[in-house]
Parts: sequence; C-alpha cells; structure tokens
Amino acid sequence: MGLARVRRLIPDRPKYERAVFAGDGIVTIFEVMHPIAAGSYTVHLGSELQVEAVDYVADLDVGTFAMTTAPDAAVAVYIAYQHTYLSDTDIMDLLTLEGDVDKLAAADALGIIAADEVLIQKVIKVMDLQTQGDRVAAALLKRADMLKAEVEGEPAFAFAEVPMDDFALREEYWRDAAE
Repeated sequence: MGLARVRRLIPDRPKYERAVFAGDGIVTIFEVMHPIAAGSYTVHLGSELQVEAVDYVADLDVGTFAMTTAPDAAVAVYIAYQHTYLSDTDIMDLLTLEGDVDKLAAADALGIIAADEVLIQKVIKVMDLQTQGDRVAAALLKRADMLKAEVEGEPAFAFAEVPMDDFALREEYWRDAAE
C-alpha cells in the first residue's frame, strides 16, 4: 500500500521511453539512465526480440542492460521501457526512514526530485525555449511542505467511546442530543 500511495502523492508515474544504440561488436552494457518499471521493457537486436536471462540481464534500479554477447557492428539495439525518477527500492527506503508514514516519504521524494530538477534543468534560455528548474523545484518543495504539515496536524491516536450496556447507550444518546 505504501509504495503505490507514495507514487500517487508525487509526480513520479511511469513514462514511456525508447532508446536506440548501435552495436560495435565490443560493448555489451547499454544504459538508459533511468530506473525502469518492472515488466515494462523489451529489448530487440534489429527486429529480433531478445529473451531476458538468455540474451541479456537487466538491472532495473540502475537502468542497465548487459547483453550476453556484444551486438555486431551496424546492428541496432532497441530498448523500449517505462521509467520513473525514483525506483521502487528508493521509495521503500524512504518509507523505512520515515517509519512507514506515506506523506513523509512522499515529501522526502519530492525533495529529491526538486534537487534533480534544479541540477538538470537549471535556468536555461535558448532562442524561444526556456527551462526554469528553480521554479519547478520551488513548486515541488512547496508540495513537500504541505504534506509534512498535513502529517503534523494529524492526531497520533483517537478516542472512541463505546457504550457497554443499555444504560450507557441511552446516556450517550441524550448527551449527544443535548449538544
């Protein structure tokens, strides 16, 4: 429950990507630079679908595919996959650090994503295109602060009065009616 809830609280839903690499007869490891969603990827050499654990091994947390043999020169390696900013392992670690409190883990995740946005996008202007990583980061950090405030405002426990007999039930009824 915690992993799915944290993913819903942060903007880290799987995104579809496709990477193309050229074989050279030497290189066997291909990196896509993102954690990969489990079960969301296919690898082709040219038009031939490759079989995991036979033709390649995938490290989903890092985003690497290690081929058992190097693809020949001029053979294209196609990798289609879905990725997220944070791997499932990353989010589970955040949940552990925050005592399985979903909103605190989500706030930490937003902080990580915000830092990445600033480092990657910065503030860049090229002709008519402009990125503003600092503004994106500020919005993410504001959302993180809101989640933390929600957790701080929640009571740690609640009381529930349970009537044990008919007399206590009538007394609770009359007390509630008087209020």
